Amino acid sequence: MYDKQFLRWLHGKLVGTHKENPNVDYMHKLASIINAMDPKTLTPNTGSKMLDEYEKEIEEALESGDFKEVDNQEEYQLIAKESAGNFLKE
Repeated sequence: MYDKQFLRWLHGKLVGTHKENPNVDYMHKLASIINAMDPKTLTPNTGSKMLDEYEKEIEEALESGDFKEVDNQEEYQLIAKESAGNFLKE
């Protein structure tokens, strides 16, 4: 299945099955991305990391202290602002 076909299917599933509102900003963004895509782009289903590999890396990072879990929205927002500031400085 071509990428554009897959993303159209995913958009439809989000709206039809998961009852996402198609009028919210992120659904508009997804539709815009889909509409701008080359209809013949085909990404292989293999050759990339599987989800369990990412989960293992996250667990290792949490254990090493490189990252920490955030328990509340206020702490998350503070970390996000700091990260954004560091990103803009680079």
